[in-house]
Amino acid sequence: MSQVVQLNRNSYLQDFDLLLKKDQPKVVNVFGQNFYCIESSKKFKMQWDSNGLISMEVGRGFALRGDDYFEQLTFVNDSSDDDISLTFTAGRAEVFDTRLNTLLERIIAIGVLAAPTRGVATAVAAAATVAILGTNDSDRRKQIVVTNEDLDGSVIVQKSDGTKFCTVFPQTAWTLETNMDLKVFNNTATDLVVAELYYDV
Repeated sequence: MSQVVQLNRNSYLQDFDLLLKKDQPKVVNVFGQNFYCIESSKKFKMQWDSNGLISMEVGRGFALRGDDYFEQLTFVNDSSDDDISLTFTAGRAEVFDTRLNTLLERIIAIGVLAAPTRGVATAVAAAATVAILGTNDSDRRKQIVVTNEDLDGSVIVQKSDGTKFCTVFPQTAWTLETNMDLKVFNNTATDLVVAELYYDV
């Protein structure tokens, strides 16, 4: 035997709670175009007016367009011996659900934290060339900084094969986020220090 529930026909949207028992359909008289399942303990079936049954679960819904409206929703538990509890919204106004996007934005804003790093300093004497590897104790380099404090000479940053990569001019600093193997040719009369940040994980 089915149970009939009457909702306010003039309301644009209404929330309603149902408890579906096995093979005991519930009929809800409600006028509208939009249906959205807010909560449900299990999957269930439903139909609007005389249309066929469709499977429904939390997060699913439907929207009719144009002059199509429903006047009756029927809910059925035909598969579970346990009662199915559900909450739905139905009516003429359309429902938007941005909870997932909001949740993701909050996770990104709160959960994306900078990975811990540790600093490594490598001395490069005047006129010397030193290889600067992209890993240190199995940790990848995050960033490298080469500071040229000399007043006249330039520092040459090279690729691992010795070809020129970039120039650090007098009284300037160069930095890059990279873990590539490099060489630093200190073509000045002043000792320098290469500063590096490595991921400490």
